[in-house]
Amino acid sequence: MTRAERPNSLQKLGYRIETFPVVKIRATCPQCDQDVELTSVDVTALVCADTGDGSYAFRCPECEIAVSVDADMRIDDLLVDRGVKKRIWTMPAELAEHHTGPKLSYDDLLDLHFVLQRDGWFSELEAMTVSAMVPTTELTGFLATHDGRHDDVTAVAERFKVSPWIAGRALGLAREHLEAAE
Repeated sequence: MTRAERPNSLQKLGYRIETFPVVKIRATCPQCDQDVELTSVDVTALVCADTGDGSYAFRCPECEIAVSVDADMRIDDLLVDRGVKKRIWTMPAELAEHHTGPKLSYDDLLDLHFVLQRDGWFSELEAMTVSAMVPTTELTGFLATHDGRHDDVTAVAERFKVSPWIAGRALGLAREHLEAAE
């Protein structure tokens, strides 16, 4: 019995090992417009679990740019049959989120640019975001009806439908606002 015919340790344990011959895959890089030759190890077939759309990706050996090319399921299946690894991905959950308020304008983007130029920009943006989600005037009114308890994060989170973290930050900003008013 030759070495190639002998089972290896994984096969002895009952695992089936699939081997694929080295397959040459030809593609055209959309960046450098070169026809390139790849192996099945160089390519990944991608399928979106949400939409069923397919594509394949590789790094161009000529210009070294990461390339993704749309492909129908027939092409993806053909690549997988030739030993290309298939990866299933899902759309980001943020796409399903409901957003309220006006859309971001160019002026908003310019304002953000100027805010990011200043020291303390993170605290400033955090205060704007938290105040937009939990307006200070509404929060102080809510707290007044809650026996003035300024530590009930759960009640604030439920009332304003925000995460406990946002509720906690809103309470902290309300405390600062009240202390500044005194």
